[in-house]
Amino acid sequence: MKTFMSRLPITTKRRDIDVKIISGQSIFDLHQQIQILLKRESPKLSNFFAEPLVNSVRGEINWNTRAVGSIKSASDFSNSEWESALIQLKANTKLINEIVTKLETAGRSKSSGTQALQAMLMTPDLAKSLFLVGNELVLTQWGCHEFGTDAKNADLFEQIEKQPQKTQLIEPEHVQENSPLENEANPQNNVISDPKSSPIVDDPAAIAEPQTISLDPQPTIRTDSTNFFWRWLILLLLLILLLIGLIWKYWSHNVSNNETVLRTEITELWTTLDKKIQDCPPSANNESNNLRPQMPVSTEEFSTRQSENQIKPNSKVNVSLAWNNQTDLDLIVLQPDGHFVSYKPCEASTCGSLDIDANLCNPSGNCRQLTTRPLENISWPGKMLPGKYVVSVRLYSINSQKSDFQPIAYTVQITQDGEKNTFQGLIRAQDIKCEERCSSQPQKVTEFTIKQ
Repeated sequence: MKTFMSRLPITTKRRDIDVKIISGQSIFDLHQQIQILLKRESPKLSNFFAEPLVNSVRGEINWNTRAVGSIKSASDFSNSEWESALIQLKANTKLINEIVTKLETAGRSKSSGTQALQAMLMTPDLAKSLFLVGNELVLTQWGCHEFGTDAKNADLFEQIEKQPQKTQLIEPEHVQENSPLENEANPQNNVISDPKSSPIVDDPAAIAEPQTISLDPQPTIRTDSTNFFWRWLILLLLLILLLIGLIWKYWSHNVSNNETVLRTEITELWTTLDKKIQDCPPSANNESNNLRPQMPVSTEEFSTRQSENQIKPNSKVNVSLAWNNQTDLDLIVLQPDGHFVSYKPCEASTCGSLDIDANLCNPSGNCRQLTTRPLENISWPGKMLPGKYVVSVRLYSINSQKSDFQPIAYTVQITQDGEKNTFQGLIRAQDIKCEERCSSQPQKVTEFTIKQ
């Protein structure tokens, strides 16, 4: 049975948020793995986290859901709906904590799925991020916090606890007047405050002279000048409060406008900087270094390297990676069950195997035999799980000085049931970050599907 996705009415600007990174990968890339985990452990939560769709060109993130029904934002909830939503949110977070505890007890506390599930319980603004779709709560903007703020401020548990309680959200129509029994028990509640609730007076004289009626047993007689003074004093106070309100509104409006202008200018500067980096030619001082990327591996050369490394031709699928220098690139494949096949050991029996790990250097600086004709390969010799397999490549180490770095052109070839498909990619200088070593984040290359 086919399920359809619904677009939620919210768009997140990528520059406005910081996204959690798990095992060197954006938490958004682990959404499919978390969905599989939740469907297995608690099906009622399978639609709780909306699916992020990242538009890299526009720098935006759209949010979709498989939940069915009319869509309503939390900002439009009534008091009773908001109270019910908070109760359901607490129940959902409790269930997720129980799943995390279960995985930790099973010895999977360091798995990417467990870490991602814990990190997803955060959002920049609960009221803007939460939606009711049909009868299901759906959370967007999970796993991230507002740019430039502490991640603790986005913690979902804290935001739930900070929400107004039901006693603070009572609507006017729910307020009831004291019952007759309460009035008898509390005579002071019988003070007349509404002319419509005052007793009927049969004496015309009493109606004609209401000024003689007083609740004060010893009324104070005030002169006209005293009344005049107090009226002007009250008007003056009201005028002062009005002026303070206008000044405050003007000041806060300017602050808001200034913040908006600054954010716009920062975004424009980032965009201009990115364009300049891409368009700027190599410096004349670096002509000898030649910052042009090397040529990608040819089809003939690719086949030669596969033969030299005895790549298994009988495998159900072979995913191969080749490039033309001594850097250490890593080939990574995310399976449908959420496990990664890479240089790290894979936990499941269904995992493919990394047959070759080229140009590997350990932290102490000892390197295997480095080659300018490297090849890596992942294969599945037997039956494979049905579903989508996502192929990524990342730079683990440049194995040289940063000043010697050249853009790396790489080629990925997927051989599935004898049919070959080739893809090419590029790791540029602006993609790398040098701390303990010079490396880059994983780049998604392509994906392939194994049918049932």
